[in-house]
Amino acid sequence: MTAIQHSNDTFPQILTKPLIIMTLTVIAIYIFSGIGVLVYLTLAVYSLRGVKEAVQALCILFMLNLINHGIMPPFGGQSMIRWLVFFAACGRIIWERQFHQIRNTELTIPLFVFSFVVLLFSILFSYVPSISISKIIMFSVGVYSILTAFSITSSMKDYWESWFFTFMAFIVFVSVPLYFSGLGYFRHGPAHGFQGILYHSQSFGAFLAPVAAWTTLLLFREGKKPLAVIAVCLLSWFFLFATGTRTAFLAAVLGIGIILLIDMVKGSDKSILVRWLFSHPVRIALVSLIVVGVTVNFTFIQGFIGDFTAKYHEVESYYGEYQRSRGFLIEASMENFRDHPVTGIGFGIDSNYENVRVEQDAFFGIPIAATIEKGFLLSAALEELGIAGFAVFLFLLFAIIRYVFIGNDLALLAVFLASLFLNIGEMIIFSFGGLGLYSWLLVGFATLSTHHTRSVEEGNA
Repeated sequence: MTAIQHSNDTFPQILTKPLIIMTLTVIAIYIFSGIGVLVYLTLAVYSLRGVKEAVQALCILFMLNLINHGIMPPFGGQSMIRWLVFFAACGRIIWERQFHQIRNTELTIPLFVFSFVVLLFSILFSYVPSISISKIIMFSVGVYSILTAFSITSSMKDYWESWFFTFMAFIVFVSVPLYFSGLGYFRHGPAHGFQGILYHSQSFGAFLAPVAAWTTLLLFREGKKPLAVIAVCLLSWFFLFATGTRTAFLAAVLGIGIILLIDMVKGSDKSILVRWLFSHPVRIALVSLIVVGVTVNFTFIQGFIGDFTAKYHEVESYYGEYQRSRGFLIEASMENFRDHPVTGIGFGIDSNYENVRVEQDAFFGIPIAATIEKGFLLSAALEELGIAGFAVFLFLLFAIIRYVFIGNDLALLAVFLASLFLNIGEMIIFSFGGLGLYSWLLVGFATLSTHHTRSVEEGNA
């Protein structure tokens, strides 16, 4: 990571036209049942217009795939048509790269090595080869396309900041009225957390964690803070508590905390936190009052944190709560790893692989959906890939981390870490049919920090 320069003091803006289009689309989906197919097809056509449009289509695809079922109920053929949008967008990006002979990024070789090894393992060792092969193809195409798209459009950093802020602000703002409506608790009711515009409180929390991390770090930038940024920041933290998603909250806090710590250790001048704190006496007084308030009310705050951690239920022990929530998933993964230590059970295969449920395309018989739930990323990766595949995965993961941390945009680095830490409680990094798509879009977004840093260094050379 290069020395922190704090040179980017601009703020993202709300893009009015995309905001209006997304709002009208969701309203139409809610009012006119049965137009879901038309929306997906329109999105597929839109993605073919260019690289920028393809990335935008992938963002909206993520929202549609995970949208609140009270707004758009699932419909027949949805699993197949969403992959049509996915491959249309990825195909458009790859075609642009091939047509203009654009050089691959430094991450292409690590991705190729990982994909080749996992594909070989899927053919030879997977318990359900058809699932593993289809999932590694989707993963490889998706990651390559997203990283390539942001490399091609690396000069559009300011635009992409405004686009992602608009997209995130839209989901947050649209969820506000749902907080006071039954739609906001459509899946499980109020006792299981607020789900907003998405189909599950866990999904909404995972979406919010990078939003909270990003907008919090944006507020440390110099200059007048836009009201929209402040509003999205406050609402994202409030909704994180409302969802009750502990992993998402932890991911946001870790993303912010680690970046601020790195900034304090490696910054070439005063850290952004110190600069922000001592730039105005009111801030010093405010922070002092907060410290005093926390000290005086420590017992109350400790109880509040305990209630949030236990999801406001009576628990005999936190270990028991861990077992109930994620521990059993991790133990199942480790048991499979012990039984298949070298090659694993197969990429994208459920821990209960003997009773796996596969949704296939009715015409071609191709697997298009096989929902799984895994716990901690490392245990799940060991289970699916074994030691050999896990080593290659670490090679890819560390290559990505190293590449992203060449950049010096603290806010984007916090986005990257928050999206990565989401995998502490549930492995989403391999799942392009769900939150994995969102996570990789944010990884691609974060690489803009590296592109921007290098362009500045080349300009100063």
